[in-house]
Amino acid sequence: MNALLGRLGWAGLVGFGVLLFCASLTVSTLSPLQAEAERLDAERTELERQASQEPVPAAMAGEERAPSVPPLHEAPALLERLHILAEQGKVVMDRPAYKVGQREGTSLHDYELSLVVKGAYPDVRAFIASLADAGPGVVFEGVSLQRGRAVDPVVDAQIRLTATFEARP
Repeated sequence: MNALLGRLGWAGLVGFGVLLFCASLTVSTLSPLQAEAERLDAERTELERQASQEPVPAAMAGEERAPSVPPLHEAPALLERLHILAEQGKVVMDRPAYKVGQREGTSLHDYELSLVVKGAYPDVRAFIASLADAGPGVVFEGVSLQRGRAVDPVVDAQIRLTATFEARP
């Protein structure tokens, strides 16, 4: 033993100790990871098997639509909600301009709304933020802010939205 220690020296002994430490660390780390990888593989295989056996729901087989598209008869209620939000947000909203179009081959109708809003910048900004709660199927298309001069407290905002509704029997 002394002869082996003499041949290795302190550097060899430290290197051998580091080698043993690395080997034990590798084994203790990789064993749980390999077991986890095998479990995930089995889970993936089971999910693939289930997916291949499940039929496609009828709603997904037809036209593509958002999960909560409101019915077409609720379109006037959206305009009312917009006016209420403007009133609560302390901004003045001119009469909205809108264009209605039906998506070809579907029962979905898009209302392209153009709103002109005037008010103090913080109020206009708060109104724009509140539009996220205007209802399902409402999407921002664009916002344009204008101020006559840099010192004017009133900001004119032109907001473009698209609201999608579904014609239901």
